[in-house]
Amino acid sequence: MKLLHSILLRIAISTIACVLTSCSTTEGRVVEHGFGFDVRRANPSVEILDYRYGDSSFPVRAPDWAVKEGKKFYFNNVYGAMRVADVLYVKWRIENSEKINEEFINLKSRMPADLKGQIVYFDINEAELSVYLISRKLRSPEMEKIGPEMYQSRVVKKIYP
Repeated sequence: MKLLHSILLRIAISTIACVLTSCSTTEGRVVEHGFGFDVRRANPSVEILDYRYGDSSFPVRAPDWAVKEGKKFYFNNVYGAMRVADVLYVKWRIENSEKINEEFINLKSRMPADLKGQIVYFDINEAELSVYLISRKLRSPEMEKIGPEMYQSRVVKKIYP
């Protein structure tokens, strides 16, 4: 009975190791973190026409049907265990000029090794897209305030541009 238990335990451990290895090599790193934006606060004259954090429908993207129907997006906030994205795509219109901007950002070299607990957040000021990492840590009074107003109490790092 002990031999059978030992064999089953080894099989279970091997299976778990294989699953974790395949997830990390073919699917990318899965880490508890967030993604968000809110142009209502930063720049109400901007409409998001399409966005995608990652290279597929997982982890976060604008629904295809909504993009096809021409829906506009003004905010999103997602947090949980999800794949760390290598790419951020944003397409937006500036209402005053009707100018459409679109940008693909390679995040691969910009992401920290430990993203756990942080939020990838983009902000738009007219034609300029900025991307920030928002930490859970509170900012000390000596640190400069950067990034979105709603996260000014936290440690924020600008990763693009």
